[in-house]
Amino acid sequence: RNMQVIESSPTKDGKHLRLRGSCNGKHFWCIGFNMGNEIYTHGSFIDIAFNLELNEYNNTKDVSLIIRDIHRH
Repeated sequence: RNMQVIESSPTKDGKHLRLRGSCNGKHFWCIGFNMGNEIYTHGSFIDIAFNLELNEYNNTKDVSLIIRDIHRH
């Protein structure tokens, strides 16, 4: 709840939403599959339902939030 949008844009193919947000002082990368038509303004607040996904690339682990549902404030 109460995630502040840092940046929001569709993926290169326009199908999916790529969003970076901040909540409780922590920053998260989020992806919303088939949500490419949704754009959220920098600084706005949203509530999201998500699943966590652990990504590993070049021995670096990172957590992504896979958006299941999203609501504007």
